[in-house]
Amino acid sequence: MQPRRIQIRSSRGYATLITVITILAIVFNVFVYNYEHLYAGSLVRYEEHHDNPELGEIANRDSIELPHSRKLGHLTCEKYGKANQSVVDDLVYWYDIPSDQNYLNPYQDLTIRTGTEKYLLFEQDSAGFNNRRMSIETILIMGISMGRTIVLPPTQPIYMFKDRGGKHRHQFSFEDFFHLKEAHLEHPGVNIITMEEFLQRVLLQEEGLLVKDNGSGLPTFPPNNQTDWNNVRGQKLKELHDWFGKSTYSVTGWESNSCIAVWPKDTIMDVPAMDRIEDMMTTTPDKTHPKGRFKLPVPVPVNASISDRFEEQRATRKNLCLYNTTMQEQQIVYFNHAYDQSGNRFLSPFYTFHFYEDWYQALWTRRFVRDHLRYHDELMCAAARVLNAVRARVRKRGLSEIPDGSFHTSE
Repeated sequence: MQPRRIQIRSSRGYATLITVITILAIVFNVFVYNYEHLYAGSLVRYEEHHDNPELGEIANRDSIELPHSRKLGHLTCEKYGKANQSVVDDLVYWYDIPSDQNYLNPYQDLTIRTGTEKYLLFEQDSAGFNNRRMSIETILIMGISMGRTIVLPPTQPIYMFKDRGGKHRHQFSFEDFFHLKEAHLEHPGVNIITMEEFLQRVLLQEEGLLVKDNGSGLPTFPPNNQTDWNNVRGQKLKELHDWFGKSTYSVTGWESNSCIAVWPKDTIMDVPAMDRIEDMMTTTPDKTHPKGRFKLPVPVPVNASISDRFEEQRATRKNLCLYNTTMQEQQIVYFNHAYDQSGNRFLSPFYTFHFYEDWYQALWTRRFVRDHLRYHDELMCAAARVLNAVRARVRKRGLSEIPDGSFHTSE
């Protein structure tokens, strides 16, 4: 079932909101630039050395098209109020890599082979927009790594997005910002649906979905059989979250700054696999840095040994978050949001939280976020207009030695 695309409504106050979001889009573009270059061992180094014959032998990837076929994405803004095309081109950072559309990780492959659909539900983080963006990237990748259908939370208010006199829209879904529908359509293993679609399946017991109360074991349904929870908030919304807690497998303690999620190279999480992963944690040194003295190390190669890659990524975390057999067997897993160990919080970049034994899965995951979890074209075009105006102001003030007024940093 395809996810419902929520249309962005126009309003007098929406222009102000667009300005805020476009500034975030520019910041996000800088983040991606730094991510792709600072973590060269994970992306650029592989793509620059794709012709190395040893790469295919090490990872047994002879049948997978290598990224020399990649093509930088393209964006035009004719539909969205137009923008300087050269500035638009500067904001395009995503690539079209056809082979990535055919890739399936172990759990995605298992889901398709068995025809058994399982679900991941989660509660939105209550922080501001950028923290929510970081959290949704981590959670979406978690659902993809589990091979589960990801159920998006209903439309809700976002912190600091104000409804000033009823003129500004301030309640949104993640679909309003990101290319989630396209990501779903372009990848057979990526399934994303809305909360309303999920609850309709629960009521009709479709797709083999039968939700049972954790205590009695009897079938249970959402409060008042309500399926549309968009724009619901406060205690009323808490009724839905409480129902999830009583009728699903509720996960706690997954906090991205204190644990690291390790994904095995296959779907077998038996005792030997658990021992192998736990041994990796105990034998890898804790990279504790003196306060205020952090220096980014030279990244290890993308196809480095598991131990070298894990040592680079572990940092100071002392715990593992494992998708164990018990979690695998659950039809629905639910991640609530909390500031303590009674819930979960994901306030670190996805690529620092998720660790993969298979280096190619790690590489594909990072490219998926870069190339598909990006802002809608309308927002990128608005960002281009803002950036063009900033550059014009810089040129007018003579603050840049570069003719087009673009930003630059000294080495």
